[in-house]
Amino acid sequence: MQIIAGMFAALTFLGPIFVSLIFAQKHLFNITPSIIVTLSLIANHIVTSLSDITKFQTSIQSTRILRKFEVVNEQILPLKKKHINRIPSLIVTDLSITLENKRIFSHINLRLNPDEKILITRKSGVGKTTFLKAIAGIIKPSSGSVKLGKAFLTPADYTYISQNVWLFSDTLRNNLTLFEKYTDQELGMVLKEVGLWDELPNDPLEMIIKEDHSNISGGQAQRIAIARGLLRKKQLFLLDEITSSLDNENSDEIRKLIYSLPISMIEIAHNYDATLLKKYHVKIARFERNGLKVEKY
Repeated sequence: MQIIAGMFAALTFLGPIFVSLIFAQKHLFNITPSIIVTLSLIANHIVTSLSDITKFQTSIQSTRILRKFEVVNEQILPLKKKHINRIPSLIVTDLSITLENKRIFSHINLRLNPDEKILITRKSGVGKTTFLKAIAGIIKPSSGSVKLGKAFLTPADYTYISQNVWLFSDTLRNNLTLFEKYTDQELGMVLKEVGLWDELPNDPLEMIIKEDHSNISGGQAQRIAIARGLLRKKQLFLLDEITSSLDNENSDEIRKLIYSLPISMIEIAHNYDATLLKKYHVKIARFERNGLKVEKY
């Protein structure tokens, strides 16, 4: 594109001057030196404009990957680093959802204290995922509010992870940082925290993740997503069926990792290990269309 634009620009610049000189020499169309100068200035303006277009085209191509972040449905947009010691309680008040004139759920209330974890379960199709997306702001509720303390919850406050982790064909470094600035020490620390540093090949930050993710396992992909949240100092994790495509062993390892972190968490899950939840003091709640029923161990 740049070569073609350059050739066309040169032709645009020299063509009028060359033709004008011929016309002036043969006394055609009353071409004068002043007209030649004017044409030269016009041609120069055209060349400059073409050069700018070429630069814009290069910029568009170079930011293609970054612009993909804007349509990702997992709330993994590049966010400013947020250093907080302790988040307030998450307060869900009178949350209701109606889609296409169909009531999905109504008047759901939930209070999640700092470092508290809850697993919400029920059969498929009752609105668990819709509830989590409403908390995250992915779906707008028909009524009710979601606040972190006294402020409304925003994407800068949480990490949202679904069963299908979004990764792109690039280095592990860029998949973690999303092209924000972090030191190698910060990246190494979160990789060690999720158990990937020693598990991946030498120099893991420069490891290229294939487009089809064939060189990493499902459990490793989930841990990369967790590391993204830890890197940004997120203390609220919203998890939607993140272990549904994993075997029991990997599911347990992912849950042990998350449950041991000093974070607040809401997990949506169909299958779970009650013994593991009890060990890590994770509450279990049954999702009903008109409320959450917290179970006792």
